[in-house]
Amino acid sequence: MSGIHDFTAKSLAGEDIPLKRFEGQVLLIVNTASACGFTPQYKGLEELHQALGPRGFSVLGFPCNQFGSQEPGDAAQIEQFCTSNYAITFPMFAKIDVNGSDAHPLYQYLKNKKSGLLGTSIKWNFTKFSAACADREAGRACKRNRGAAVNEKNDTMSDQLPDRLSTDPKSPYYNEEVLARDVGIRFKGVEKTNVEEYCVSEGWVRVTAGAAKDRYGNPLTIKVHGPVEPYFRDKAS
Repeated sequence: MSGIHDFTAKSLAGEDIPLKRFEGQVLLIVNTASACGFTPQYKGLEELHQALGPRGFSVLGFPCNQFGSQEPGDAAQIEQFCTSNYAITFPMFAKIDVNGSDAHPLYQYLKNKKSGLLGTSIKWNFTKFSAACADREAGRACKRNRGAAVNEKNDTMSDQLPDRLSTDPKSPYYNEEVLARDVGIRFKGVEKTNVEEYCVSEGWVRVTAGAAKDRYGNPLTIKVHGPVEPYFRDKAS
């Protein structure tokens, strides 16, 4: 398959929806959850969909229960939640996996086309892929954003990256506004995509150790020392 529009996904009603239906639109593809700290982002997503829909834009929501079991409901419960709490009108699809061997083919494609700091892995709920699809091959225009709110902050944010940054929401060095942008890491002059955390002043990155897991099933990480150069890809020359 060569582009986003070649995939099919089931709606909450169980109908197979060819994504070719959205050809020519700018898409914001989001993995959602009903019991997450980021769940109020539904409001901003719906506002964005309403404001830009007439100009050829659509949000596509994909419920997922892989992060803290925060989307436990069935399709009917998810639809009821979205309708009653946020009056969602943008397309919502059936619950899927976004990581692992059972990840939906669309997400396998998106992650391979535009990896973030964690490489081909989604870190948490409300990770966003924006795809400017009109008149060009979709995957080449994919941009990945971690779970920060959708607003105009990214257009006015400082281009100064912090000395230390973590992708773990529980870490004191986690910064959702920074991670909402497309952050790249050069380590010893080489691009790295499996970085969990970095520190410029101390000269190290913490990276995932392949497929290894700890006794709780979490990915093992290792700290590697060397020169670290974080940058915003959209500002790179």
